Amino acid sequence: MPSHKKLILHDTNYIIFTYDILHITIHKVIDSNILDLISSHDNFIQILDDMKQEYNINEHAIELIIKWFYKQYNKTNKTKEYVTRYGRVIKSMN
Repeated sequence: MPSHKKLILHDTNYIIFTYDILHITIHKVIDSNILDLISSHDNFIQILDDMKQEYNINEHAIELIIKWFYKQYNKTNKTKEYVTRYGRVIKSMN
């Protein structure tokens, strides 16, 4: 099931990140222009860094998006053990 994260830049400008198992979709609405980008998991951080420079996004918002990304990545790849917010331990598949 896809996970969504919304970043509001100004009143009508926003970016929606949608995490899917295979890729991340970036839906940008800037000044009534709509642009959809598809990114692989490997280069998402680089694209996020470029967007930070382009749209002047603050560090706190970038940190929240990066935490969201890694949380979703760990859920789908299960490379390590993690604990859900309800205290359930999810074991790794390795």
